[in-house]
Amino acid sequence: MVELWRLDVSPPSDCLVDPIPFLVGRKGANLELEQPGIWDRHFIVDRSDAGTFVVIPQPEAVLTRAGHVLTEATPLRNGDILEAGSVRLQFRLRAARQRSLSALETLTWLGLGVLVAGQIALAASW
Repeated sequence: MVELWRLDVSPPSDCLVDPIPFLVGRKGANLELEQPGIWDRHFIVDRSDAGTFVVIPQPEAVLTRAGHVLTEATPLRNGDILEAGSVRLQFRLRAARQRSLSALETLTWLGLGVLVAGQIALAASW
């Protein structure tokens, strides 16, 4: 799971980045921001061909990471802070939740128990 955390508000708030590609901007975006300096289409979070996450600033929209202005698709790392206008966002990778497999595990052990009992009964009948 990928999140963008708003650091310019108190308390900080999170936004799940879904679907990918994810548009951040003023109007019609997945994450709509009305703060000063935000363009209608400010930047996109997408996956690269290599499977990593990248941020793609839109033409003429100013986007910085660690004080450097981004002008092209740039790889994102967990914890990167992006500044768009007066908004500060932190890119975070959230641990994926593993679904519970206890029911499947119980059924598997019961099936193995029945199989062993059947094998023992078959061997005893010889």
